[in-house]
Amino acid sequence: MTTIDVHAHLACQKNLDPAERAATLAFAQSMGASVEEDYPVTRLLSEMDQGGVQMAVLQGHPPNSGFFSVNDQIAAIVARHPDRFLAFAGVNPFEGAKAVSELERCVRELGFKGCGEFGYMDILDERCFPIYEKCVELDVPILIHFGFTMPTAPLKYGDPVPLDEVAMRFPELKIIAAHCAFPWFWQLAVVAARRPNVYIDVSALGMVPEVARLQAILTFLNLGADRVLFGTDFPFGSPATYAPYVRGLRVNFLLRRLLGVAKVTPQDIEKLMGGNARRLLKLDRA
Repeated sequence: MTTIDVHAHLACQKNLDPAERAATLAFAQSMGASVEEDYPVTRLLSEMDQGGVQMAVLQGHPPNSGFFSVNDQIAAIVARHPDRFLAFAGVNPFEGAKAVSELERCVRELGFKGCGEFGYMDILDERCFPIYEKCVELDVPILIHFGFTMPTAPLKYGDPVPLDEVAMRFPELKIIAAHCAFPWFWQLAVVAARRPNVYIDVSALGMVPEVARLQAILTFLNLGADRVLFGTDFPFGSPATYAPYVRGLRVNFLLRRLLGVAKVTPQDIEKLMGGNARRLLKLDRA
């Protein structure tokens, strides 16, 4: 079984927003995440090896998240480890045409596989629409943050309900909704049930209580195992521990009755851990 982590960050002090440095570092520490001085490539690879993760998608950072996106630096890291890393382009839609050009450059020239992490803002702001349109044109997915935010942005931007309208307006746009939108996973479940172009990643749930984590993941697997993707949100989640947990997901009969979910099959797990990502990112065409 090939395991692909679709949601990892090489967050470090080099790409911290100086204006938000203290708050961002304090929050990261409270979440048990280490923000190193330089890009933590060696640590991520080590944790991937420990967890049996063959490949990780390095995400950019949303505007207002406390970190800046550094697409060229990430591209250089991917070039040094092409068998282990892929990348999504981090862009700021408030930069207008510059952001659209950067997205196109990253995909066409640098070989990036999508756009993200997006979010931490009103995703129905019309300045976001050219980014969505460019993703459709380039035939690449966009990963959007939902769920609790860093303290640099209002919590309201974690609400997944506006995603329904984005997915409706742009039906050809393939959208990965991050983190199961926890704790708003029921709202996201309604969106995903209505919009077949919405995918879900299960990243950053390692800190969530066990029963709530299971209920969130199983809710989306039961809606459709073809649209659920494994992710960790490294460094806020650990491939070393979270990948074996998700890979070994089994739910006994009593717990299934309690949560109201169906049995998880080996085929479901194979899709979740890497099969869906391979298809969505068109890796078999490479």
